[in-house]
Amino acid sequence: QSLKISRDISTVKPEDYAAVIMSANYTSVRLRYSSEPETLDPRALVQSAPAVVWFADAMKNPRVIKGALCHGLWILTPNPDLLRGRKVVCNLVVLADILNCGAQAVVNPKVVVDEDLVTGYSKHEVVPFIEAIAQQILALPPL
Repeated sequence: QSLKISRDISTVKPEDYAAVIMSANYTSVRLRYSSEPETLDPRALVQSAPAVVWFADAMKNPRVIKGALCHGLWILTPNPDLLRGRKVVCNLVVLADILNCGAQAVVNPKVVVDEDLVTGYSKHEVVPFIEAIAQQILALPPL
């Protein structure tokens, strides 16, 4: 099977969508890095990848529901302030990074909803994860 990409992330805005979702597994790890570093400043380097910038912009808009499943929260860890104080659940592999960002990690639930942020423990929770995102979209006040 093949996947044809027809849009570049630079051509869309988070507010063009009701929800944006970072997938499970290591997708978010790969998207945290640009192919060509434009700076030697470590903080700027990890914060400048296009997907990191795009998801950081999405986090600033409470009308866009954000979803991160399993390892998906790694897309936000370059900007710790985006997770500080937020209640989340994540795969144990990501837990140290999430705690270092100041998030409130919840251990037992499989899906956690914290206002406009929906997180899921693993790919096995995809159905309740998507259902929670749909409920958050339906709960948005009309424009």
